[in-house]
Amino acid sequence: MSDLSQSDDSRRVGRTAPLWAVIVIGIAALLVGLLGGALLLQALQAGTSAKLAEVESQNATLTARVDALTASLTVAASQVATTPTPAASVAVVPKPPATVKVYTYIKSASVSGGTLTIVADYVQYLTGSAATHAAAVHGGSVGYGGSYVLNESSTLRHLHLLSSAKVLLIEWFETGTAGSSIKTGQVTSKDFVDAVRGVLTSPSGVWSPAHHVFAMTVTGDDVSRIEQLPGY
Repeated sequence: MSDLSQSDDSRRVGRTAPLWAVIVIGIAALLVGLLGGALLLQALQAGTSAKLAEVESQNATLTARVDALTASLTVAASQVATTPTPAASVAVVPKPPATVKVYTYIKSASVSGGTLTIVADYVQYLTGSAATHAAAVHGGSVGYGGSYVLNESSTLRHLHLLSSAKVLLIEWFETGTAGSSIKTGQVTSKDFVDAVRGVLTSPSGVWSPAHHVFAMTVTGDDVSRIEQLPGY
């Protein structure tokens, strides 16, 4: 009986691992754990470095784009700064030509494409004391009704005689001796031009444009009325 007990104790003692083996195994397990942690940290660091490199690459790309955009904005701003601002345009509405009454000799006339043109030599038609003074200064005598015609300019004006113009002439219809009476007749613009041109004779046969003084209503270059003055 005692032999069997001793035999079982001997087997249990023989199966127990030595202390140093346990220590070695523990150290090995610790080293494995440390190595695994180091490898894991290294892997994490490698992943972080790759991610960091990717972020840095993206940041460099964005920086380049921002720099390019900044350069473009700088150029645009300089162009705007150097471009002069156009002055505000103001619409100028031309004034309508004034309508004036003038006194004139009729030097000639023409017809072209239905347009009636007269050539006028403006004069001063003076009356009263102005006429008397002008006659004393320039010579000659006061004429019909105390009037005096003074012509100090040789400028000739080409004017458009409207086809609707009112033309009043003395002795146009009168028969007999010229100047025997003051009789005014209205004629068409075309007949007046033709008479001045010498291609039409007045019904009286005595009217001519020479030396006559006319009062004219003129707007711009358009003549709307011609009236022969008596005594001239």
